Amino acid sequence: MIACIIEFGVKPGRDPDRARLLAELFAEIETVGGFLSKDTFEDVARPGRRITISYWADAAALRGWMRNPAHRRAIGQGQHEIFSHYAIRVARIERAIDWVAPEPAG
Repeated sequence: MIACIIEFGVKPGRDPDRARLLAELFAEIETVGGFLSKDTFEDVARPGRRITISYWADAAALRGWMRNPAHRRAIGQGQHEIFSHYAIRVARIERAIDWVAPEPAG
C-alpha cells in the first residue's frame, strides 16, 4: 500500500474553488484503479495548514492518477489560482493494523 501525503494551504477566499475542484476530481478518481481512500485534516496548532492523505493499492496506481488528464489540469489550476503552497510526500505502508473495541457486554 502507498500513502500520498499532501500538506497545503489555500489562498484567502479560494476555499469554494478548492471544494468544487475536489468534487470534480472525486468523480474522476473512481475511474482510476487502485484508489483506496482519502482523509483530510485541518492542523489545529497551525491554522490554515491542511493535510490530505490518500491511500493507493500500489505505486503503479498512484502513478496512474498522477498521469490522469483531469488531475493534471487540476494541479495546474491549483498552483496558479487556489493553493498558497503544498508539499507532497509518498510513503510505502509496510504494515497496517486496524482494531475496534468490542461492544460492552450487557
